[in-house]
Amino acid sequence: MVLLHVKRGDESQFLLQAPGSTELEELTVQVARVYNGRLKAQLWWAAKELRRTKKLSDYVGKNEKTKIIAKIQQRGQGAPAREPIISSEEQKQLMLYYHRRQEELKRLEENDDDAYLNSPWADNTALKRHFHGVKDIKWRPR
Repeated sequence: MVLLHVKRGDESQFLLQAPGSTELEELTVQVARVYNGRLKAQLWWAAKELRRTKKLSDYVGKNEKTKIIAKIQQRGQGAPAREPIISSEEQKQLMLYYHRRQEELKRLEENDDDAYLNSPWADNTALKRHFHGVKDIKWRPR
């Protein structure tokens, strides 16, 4: 049995089991009956229109343990709109994260100056002068 997860928008969805050898004409009639008897339905799967003259196995193969998510659309309206890859809330979170990251990188780039090289802890000969005892020698007369 192939398990069809039939959707029409986000709020209307149901599951339907059908053998792979089912004619799509019969399957479409079942879907229309479950959803709404007045709807002249057309099934879509993987951005392809499931033609009524073919069998379900022509599209999903011989494996009877397949689960597909099919979209139902009125006949003549074309392909249904694709679902977004990420939700709008996840997109907002990603945008906020990348904005913060960009601001942090800007701050780090601004602070990338060489002012620390003049400080006493950055002197590379300080250790040598300390051990020789010549740390604060002034050449000017007092």
